[in-house]
Amino acid sequence: MPQKQVKTAVELEAQIMDELSRHPECVLSNGVVIVRPVGRGNWDVALVGDDSIVSADCLKKLGEITARLSAQYDLAER
Repeated sequence: MPQKQVKTAVELEAQIMDELSRHPECVLSNGVVIVRPVGRGNWDVALVGDDSIVSADCLKKLGEITARLSAQYDLAER
């Protein structure tokens, strides 16, 4: 398996938000944050804030984007 490219959390967050902005069902007022889950994967994404209601379609799109990008990129060490 080829080695994954490395991106910072800021780069991944910006890329995810850019991709989500192309989908009208994904209007996120607060954005996303990259997290390091314990025991699975190199990184994951979480929604920031609790003041907006996110549609099921947007959550599905976020999952698709995250799965694709996590297969391509590892999170850079701090």
